[in-house]
Amino acid sequence: MRSFVIRRLALTMLDGVHRKGQMLSEPMSFPETLSDIDRARALFLAKTTLRQRGRIDHVLDSLIDRRPHPAGFNVLRLATAEIHGLGAIPELVVDQAIRLIKELDRTRHLAGFANAVLRKAAGKTGSGIWSTAQPSRLPEWIGSPVAEALGEEVRRRIEAAHELAPPLDLTPVNASAAERMQAESGAILLPSGSLRLSGRARVSELPGFGSGSWWVQDVAAAIPVKLLGQLSGLDVLDLCAAPGGKTMQCSAGGANVTALDVSDRRLGRLRENLRRTGLKASIECGDALDWEPGRRFDVVIVDAPCTATGTIRRNPDLPLVKAEGGEDVRKLELLQRSLLHRAASFTRNGGRILYSVCSLFPSEGELLVNEVAANMGLNVIPVDCRQFGLEPEWQSANGGIWTRPDHLPDMGGMDGFYSVVLHRP
Repeated sequence: MRSFVIRRLALTMLDGVHRKGQMLSEPMSFPETLSDIDRARALFLAKTTLRQRGRIDHVLDSLIDRRPHPAGFNVLRLATAEIHGLGAIPELVVDQAIRLIKELDRTRHLAGFANAVLRKAAGKTGSGIWSTAQPSRLPEWIGSPVAEALGEEVRRRIEAAHELAPPLDLTPVNASAAERMQAESGAILLPSGSLRLSGRARVSELPGFGSGSWWVQDVAAAIPVKLLGQLSGLDVLDLCAAPGGKTMQCSAGGANVTALDVSDRRLGRLRENLRRTGLKASIECGDALDWEPGRRFDVVIVDAPCTATGTIRRNPDLPLVKAEGGEDVRKLELLQRSLLHRAASFTRNGGRILYSVCSLFPSEGELLVNEVAANMGLNVIPVDCRQFGLEPEWQSANGGIWTRPDHLPDMGGMDGFYSVVLHRP
């Protein structure tokens, strides 16, 4: 019974994405009988279906002449994802899918159709089609700028990377915490200093959670602060700070940190993590474009709002919900410029600005920074990738770092992130 309710919830999530344009992160109601683990399982099923949508749709469209209504087709998608993407037992999956179909179609005309289609999908015919199918293509508003900047081959590699569920990355509070986590959980220490766990895990049950030895942070998101080097004793302002990974990195490095964010709800998560890890920061809720600190800082961090196109492997709903992002991109670029200008006004003479975005677009990263730096008299401080355990190919042309989902392919990939350090004369 519980497995059926989990699948029904996963189907509701898929319908929200495909039919209503809702992100999976948007609040939704859950059956009271479902535990947090059940909800996580439903989300995992929905995300797996979205990640492998290209292959799934190719299999199903090869087996049918015409798609049923969208809700019914999502049932077929979910079942195909379980069979081929997760290796579930076909008979059990088909049985549950038919039950879902019967709930949707009271006339039960679709039940026989769905049964026939899924049995073909689960058999040799479906397996053969699956093995030759291609990953989901990025929508053109994302794919075209990526191909223009990096080439069509890289675009294909990024699309392939988006099919895979990302591993869990952790940032340790210090070196001894990293050593303990390796010994107790088998985590892999990545060259940049992050810890990586393969497979699925309940975060709150991992060793070191209660003692605050680490926090969850993708390896790519943990790189920008490392570019600043030693921070002990420095006054640091983290604009757009929530959920707080960079704030905690700076605090762990001995900095005096002020964390600013417009969302008090999102700052709540930062407060919880600070309590758990025993780290300290001064929390301010406000809009960076209006807020006045009354003083200047040694370092200002701008982890700017962006298209988040570098995080699609974690957010496979993004390309579907934001099918046309051109106007949004332009608005975000204006905001990013404004935030960089504000950051410069908050930075003391001789201080530094760390700018980062989880984007695959040069227009939000390198190109924007080059333009703003030239207009404001800021200087890029080039970084040496090897100094931080990074690959030379991750170096951007202007001396920053640009990671991509297809990097670290044999270790589970990473998010797309651009980061650069600027000097204010």
